[in-house]
Amino acid sequence: MNNLSVTLEASELERLLKEAPRKIFNAQRSAIRTTTTFAQKMLKQRMGAATGLPSAVFKVYRVRSRASDSKGVVWLGMKPVSAKYAGRLSQEAAGASAGQYYWAGGFVASMQNGGTPSIFKRKGAKRLPIVEQVVELPMAQAVGADVYQLTQSELQRRYLEKLEAALR
Repeated sequence: MNNLSVTLEASELERLLKEAPRKIFNAQRSAIRTTTTFAQKMLKQRMGAATGLPSAVFKVYRVRSRASDSKGVVWLGMKPVSAKYAGRLSQEAAGASAGQYYWAGGFVASMQNGGTPSIFKRKGAKRLPIVEQVVELPMAQAVGADVYQLTQSELQRRYLEKLEAALR
């Protein structure tokens, strides 16, 4: 009679199980970083398309969180955009315009310090004070919501792709 002995070599499996948490963490971190970069670019591109303004006037930052955090944050700076960035400035009879935006009662002027021309309005009936005009961006919330939805699905896709590659 022959003795048949079977042994399971589990050292490779044990090594894989020990390394799996770190590989999962790295895949998650990489997916979050690349997706937040994607979100930055999409926000700038879509805000530029929605407003007709050059994308350079929008401040979009990736907010760095602790490495252990499982989230990525992208901030779209919605400071008022000065009228001088809205397009070609032109003085009209009843106001001034820049690109597709118009300000009734506004006028094109440069400040005494030699700055670039912009559109200003008087605060009252007197000559001074004057206030530089800004472009209102009511579509920012809608664009942000659209990019948020797109980013959610993109994050899931990237995470699964990177996790699969890491565990292969």
